[in-house]
Amino acid sequence: MLAVLALLLVRPTMNVAGYCWDENRFLSDEEFIFKALEETYSDYPPRRYNGFDAVSQPIEYKSFEEFVELNKDCCKLVDEASEGYRVPWIYKARGLSATMVEVIYKLETGTDAKSVRGLPAGYNVVHPNFTNCGRLWSEV
Repeated sequence: MLAVLALLLVRPTMNVAGYCWDENRFLSDEEFIFKALEETYSDYPPRRYNGFDAVSQPIEYKSFEEFVELNKDCCKLVDEASEGYRVPWIYKARGLSATMVEVIYKLETGTDAKSVRGLPAGYNVVHPNFTNCGRLWSEV
């Protein structure tokens, strides 16, 4: 009986730990960060950002590589988004959501760049959420 219970708990426990069953491995922090950078750059400039005005303009990054180069140390894995959102534990147990990556990046130029959500002027933050195998995931 105890062995059966242990077997039933193996998969949810591995899911919470972030195990990718499709690839039979754990993804590294660097892999999640790279995926978050790709996702952020693919939605650049963000349509949801309302800080632009006549003086401040979005930075025109020439390439993904330039975006990464000019935003060094932009990213870290987090359990909670800056707005207080946490992934419900049931999603982690089911393997639907492994981690969120906080990406803080330079968004606009100009002397009147606005400070938004407690960030330095001209910066934005996003929190892409990924499955254990590194696919973008949203519970919405």
